[in-house]
Amino acid sequence: MDSITQATLGAAVGEVVLGRKAGNKAILWGAVAGTLPDLDVLAYPLMDQITRLGWHRGPSHAFFFLTLAAPLLGWAISKIHRRGIATWREWTIVVYLAFVTHVLLDAFTVYGTQLFRPFSRLPVGFDTISIIDPLYTVPLLLAVIIVLFLRRHAALRKRIIMAGLVLSTFYLALTVLIKTHVNAIIRTNLEQQDIPARRFISTPTFLNSILWRVTADVDDGFYVGYYSLLDDDDSISFSYLPKNDSLLQPVWNTAAVAQLEWFSRGYYVVRRLDNEIQLADIRFGTIDAGRPESRRFIFEWQIQPTPAAPGRGKLTQLEFSEPDFGGLLDKLWQRLLGNHRLSETRLPHSSAVRE
Repeated sequence: MDSITQATLGAAVGEVVLGRKAGNKAILWGAVAGTLPDLDVLAYPLMDQITRLGWHRGPSHAFFFLTLAAPLLGWAISKIHRRGIATWREWTIVVYLAFVTHVLLDAFTVYGTQLFRPFSRLPVGFDTISIIDPLYTVPLLLAVIIVLFLRRHAALRKRIIMAGLVLSTFYLALTVLIKTHVNAIIRTNLEQQDIPARRFISTPTFLNSILWRVTADVDDGFYVGYYSLLDDDDSISFSYLPKNDSLLQPVWNTAAVAQLEWFSRGYYVVRRLDNEIQLADIRFGTIDAGRPESRRFIFEWQIQPTPAAPGRGKLTQLEFSEPDFGGLLDKLWQRLLGNHRLSETRLPHSSAVRE
């Protein structure tokens, strides 16, 4: 999720665990701990783009390393507050719970969170919530802001924070139920339309859990469609994307392709443009400029052979920009309301804002 949400969740955890003893200091350190795992991106300048794909939401989001880090940060906080308002063990509990709630919430998004490093690189993604969803964040944020202005020993502090946590957690659980319902509709549509999908992935679109995007994997490509809970009926109109993975032959055995296959969970398409091989992770959505050859993807990379290191390959992430993003959000809103006439491939996906 976005940094504001993670800091807010960490702040709420700090208040619940230690607010009565430490007051707003517990909120502050909870917010800091809730933000820290995402600071793994600060190491990006030291890495090539192949390594970055496995680094973000990697070790800094793994239970094993967070368990080791929490006591160290808890000890450091206890030394900063020398008046002994809380023990290092109590600060460690705040830090650890802020860490764990951060990575568990991330696991509900589509990006993939490597919770079990160093024992497994499996990216966990339940794909039920957008990386920015106001219905999750706002109740929690309002609760934290209100509590900041209340006396430390006021009983109302904990009640307000608990109310915010209950509302946000209830909404997160609701997204799981919505996804279950949407998946049942998707299966029915695939069967009725004779689409031989080996698997499919359903993900919410940007800022909401009402409009969902489905990507169904067939032998040589993908069928992509949208379904809104506000649609008049349960029919899904699919468009087809060829995978074109044969274009990867010049770079097939490179580390770059292996890393992209792992990162995308196999949900990728390839194209050759201006003699360049480009691979796009289609879980994150497309923007269709009107012609298949001009379609742009949120996450897309250029892959080049490297004669000096033939097993490596050079990976360059292509910058995505959309000058009329406001217009796209309007189209998303209209499609959310059930307007089937809009192009199914012109909608920003849940990760249109980069991780």
